[in-house]
Amino acid sequence: MKKLILLASVLLVCSLGYADILIDGDIEGSVATFTDTLSYFGGTTIYNSTISLADTQDLDLSGILGGMQGKGEIIGNEGTTFADFYFSKDGNVILINNTPDVGTTDDTDEKLNIYDAGTSIAIENQLGKITTFTIRIIASTP
Repeated sequence: MKKLILLASVLLVCSLGYADILIDGDIEGSVATFTDTLSYFGGTTIYNSTISLADTQDLDLSGILGGMQGKGEIIGNEGTTFADFYFSKDGNVILINNTPDVGTTDDTDEKLNIYDAGTSIAIENQLGKITTFTIRIIASTP
């Protein structure tokens, strides 16, 4: 299993409590390419990403969303795979609206898996091919 772990640090503190961080990258030796934006405003984190994940590759969000709760949406597979979901600070995922090829259990074949990664969530591509996903998550510390 390939795993991509995203970590971020805020180095800029503005007087209004708002900062944008653009994370742009290509993981050498891997298929994962991504452009991420983290926005911070009044204690809320907004994570926006477009990322291509190889089959069986994970995106572990515990480095940036650890201990937070929130709501997310993801769309991929050219719009035929999608999910709206909630997650708790301990990583519990509840699907609100999704296509049948989305699940909440790690390593389930033929699914986009959004699952408990301990103190946050992870997103795993098990759809059988490289897939580009657009992700938006709004989270805060309870």
